[in-house]
Order: sequence, then structure tokens, then C-alpha cells
Amino acid sequence: MINWNDTIAAIATPPGIGGIAVIRLSGNSALTIADKIFVGKRPTQCPTHTIHYGKIINPKNQMIIDTVLLSVFRKPKSYTGEDMVEISCHGGTFVADTILKILLEQGARLAQPGEFTKRAVLSGKMDIVQAEAILDLVNAKTETARRSALSQLVGTLSKVIEEIGNELKDILCLTENALEFEENERINPIKKIHRALKKVENKIGRFISKGESERFLREGALVVIVGKPNVGKSSIFNCLLERERALVTEIPGTTRDSLEERTIIGDTLIRLVDTAGIRQTKGKVEALGVVKTYDYLKAADSVLAIFDNSKPPTYEDKMVLEAIKEKRCLFVLNKIDLKSKFSFTNLPGINGQKVIRTSARYNQGINELKKALAKLFQAKNDSEYFITNRRHIEALRQAQNALVRAQKENYLETIALEIRIALDALGEITGKVTNEEILNQIFAQFCIGK
Repeated sequence: MINWNDTIAAIATPPGIGGIAVIRLSGNSALTIADKIFVGKRPTQCPTHTIHYGKIINPKNQMIIDTVLLSVFRKPKSYTGEDMVEISCHGGTFVADTILKILLEQGARLAQPGEFTKRAVLSGKMDIVQAEAILDLVNAKTETARRSALSQLVGTLSKVIEEIGNELKDILCLTENALEFEENERINPIKKIHRALKKVENKIGRFISKGESERFLREGALVVIVGKPNVGKSSIFNCLLERERALVTEIPGTTRDSLEERTIIGDTLIRLVDTAGIRQTKGKVEALGVVKTYDYLKAADSVLAIFDNSKPPTYEDKMVLEAIKEKRCLFVLNKIDLKSKFSFTNLPGINGQKVIRTSARYNQGINELKKALAKLFQAKNDSEYFITNRRHIEALRQAQNALVRAQKENYLETIALEIRIALDALGEITGKVTNEEILNQIFAQFCIGK
């Protein structure tokens, strides 16, 4: 059981050699513990938001450990809402570890993952949505992901959720008033309530749809390369990565398993997969590779379908088109440096579709392919926020389901109950309805010093 009255300490910077390392200390005893180990102006006498030069010593033997800068943040104007101290020492594992060890010997305890941010939430400095945004900001790999996380951090999403909640509260008041004066009411208010609920349900539905379509901002877009053997799948894979990752030979079927790598194309993190492709198999290993291809296709956000310009279409090309007919695709005709023998005329599903022509051997058409991929996943920035967190989307879906049920009810009591269920689901997003298990899952993803 965590004692929230404890003073916690942790190293906030990554392990390894660097210019500086930062050790954080937070809690009621943070300043008094710092007094014991800091030679310079006493932290208990320092104003908030000030930085002081001095030395860290081991109180047991007065040995100097390092010269440091010590920052003081007094409650409530600190990250956690508690008294905080941050010690910036010289970078390197040993020095930072030694200072942390001394802090623990003086009465602090080692922080759990995300505990600094968890204390910030519990003290009202931020809500859970903003806390999750901190993690997203740290993990952001593209400009769009950074912008989305920052928007969430400054409270944009929280404000949206609050506005939806206020609309539902107004409808709940209408419902409860109707319950109180039901016998004297000449006009049945249920139809009016149903219309109001439908309006909110549609708004939530748009957020869910947008979040599902743009979840790649957070997780990366899964792009799967398919085609029959020897069309140049691995060569295209290497060109997009701009390095030789997959083995390329003239022997058909060289790739027996799937390779997955991450790269940034445009402003999107792409999880690019080179597959064994789709073909008629002759052995168990080949068959397993093809099965894995189909598994990736089920999860794919988009597919790169590769065809060979130097050979006429075959039955295996038709197998490829059949497998991807329900997916969002980019069609690529590779090996344009060779004499053309390929025609899309008799292949279903390609009529009218743009075909990108490439020569992976000579890197021709690769920039055009990259631009097409970037455009495919370009965020529809019609708003300044993106609901891409799976936990948020699931809570919104629970709220939506409750409103759908409410619209099917003709009893005011049941409608009111479903509205409260929807409000509770929205409250779980921001933490107004607190679930300890959810809190633990969220903060377990943080590093120790955050």
C-alpha cells in the first residue's frame, strides 16, 4: 500500500553518460531532506522557483559527492503540487545513483513508475487526460503526434469532454424535472429528450470515428507490402527504409517470413511490413509465410500491392487482388526499367485506380510512392485535437452505447439511469470518476522519475 504522505525520490533523466543528470524529490520532507545533504543556501530558506549552486555531501562522513545546481519549488506551485527539489548533477550513472542512495538514506523512498505525475493528478494540478498527454508527448515521433499530445496537455480534450458532459447534465435535469411533474405535464417530453440525446450521441460518434481513423498518430500506421514472388517487394521495402534491411536475390520466394520496421514518411510513423507475399505454396515453410501475410493483411491500415512490369499477369496476381479487395491500397507497378509485358486490363479492382510506377533497382518513382503514402495518412486537421487514445475511445463508446439504449426507452427513470451511466463513462476519461485499477495501468507506463 502506497503512503501518499511519503517523500519520494527518483532519477528523472535516462541512464547513461550525458552532460547532466537530474534527481527529483517531492513530498512534505523534500526541503528538510535536501537541507541535510546540500552545502550552500539552505533549501528550507529558499524562495520558490529559485536555483542555487552548491555541493552534495554524504552526511555520514561529510564527503563531497558532486557540485550541483539545486532547484526549489514550493507547494502548491510545483509539478506535483507538493514541495519539490530537483538536483542537477554531472551526468553519469554513478554520481546520480550515489545522490539518490543518500536521499533514500535520509528518509525518502524510491518513487514508483509515474508517481510524480500521479501525485500531480491527485493534487488537482492536472487531470488524467493531461497526464496521459505527458507520456504521449515524451513518446511523440512526429510533428503531428507532438501537436496532438500538446493540445491534450493544455486541456483541449478535457474541455471537449466537459462540454459533452454539460450537455448531458442539461438533458438529465430535463428528464428529472419531467419525472417530478409528470402527472401535470400535458405534453410528453420523451420525444424531446430522445432528440437531444441523439444530438449528443452523434457528436460522440464523430469523435470515435475520427479517433479510430487517426489512431496511427499514436501507434503508427501499419502498411503491408504484398505481391506474388519476385515482384520486388523486399526491394521496395528497402527503398522506403533507405537501407538494406531485407535480403534481395533473383530467386523467387526469398522472403519466407515477414519483416516489420518503423520509419517516418511525411509526418506519419509507418510500421512497414515486408511479407512472404501471396502465392501457391509448395512446402510447409512457404505456407506458414503466406498464412502470416494474411494475418498482417487483416490488421493493415493500408496495403502496397506490388506487380511486375516485366511479366504478364498471372493467377497469383489475381490472388493478390482478391486478398486485398476490402483494404485501402496503393498499387505499384515495379521494374519499369525492363520491357513492359504487364497489363491491368483484365485484372478486377484496379480500373480507374492510380498506379505508381517504380524501379526499385534504380530508385525511380520511390519519392512519388512516399508522397502518396504521406498523403494517405495525412491527418484531417479540421480541429486542434485528436482522440486517439484507446482508453478514451472505449470510454466514449460506452457513453455512446448508454445513449443509444436511452433513446429506446419510454420510461423516464430508465432514461435518467442511462444518462448517468454515460456521464460516468465520460468521467473515467478525465478522472472525475476514479478507478484505481485504471490509474495503476496508466501510470505503470511512465518511467520512474516522471
